[in-house]
Amino acid sequence: RPEESSHGLVLSAVDPAQPYGGLLPWPDNNGRPRRVAGAKVVLADGKPGFFLEKGMRKLTAFLALEDAQLSAWAGRALAQLADQVKGKSLRIQEIDGENASASRWAESLRQQGFRDDYTGLMILGRTHTG
Repeated sequence: RPEESSHGLVLSAVDPAQPYGGLLPWPDNNGRPRRVAGAKVVLADGKPGFFLEKGMRKLTAFLALEDAQLSAWAGRALAQLADQVKGKSLRIQEIDGENASASRWAESLRQQGFRDDYTGLMILGRTHTG
C-alpha cells in the first residue's frame, strides 16, 4: 500500500502507478534508477523526488527536486517509510554516491526527523518499540 504524506508518496519502483523508467524516462540524476522489485520511488506532488535502491541503503535524488516545499514533502514520505521496513527503522548510507550525512540533502532529511548515525542517516518508525 502506498504511503502518503501531505503531497509526498512512496511507491514501489515497479508499481504501474509509477510511470518513471517505463512510460516516462527518469529525470536527470546522479545514480542509476531502475524498475526493480524492492526499489522505491518517492514522488512529491506527482514529481519524482528520490529513488531508493533495493535494500534501502542508497538514495538517488532527482536534480529537478530543488524546490524546498517539494523536498519537504518527499522527505516526510521517506520518513514514513520507516514504519514499513524490517526493524522499523530506515538507514540511508549513501545519497548520490556520497555519505548520506555529508550529502546536500542531509539537512533537509534531518528536518524531517532523520539523525546521524554510524552508517549515515537513520530514522525510527513511529511504531518503533525497541
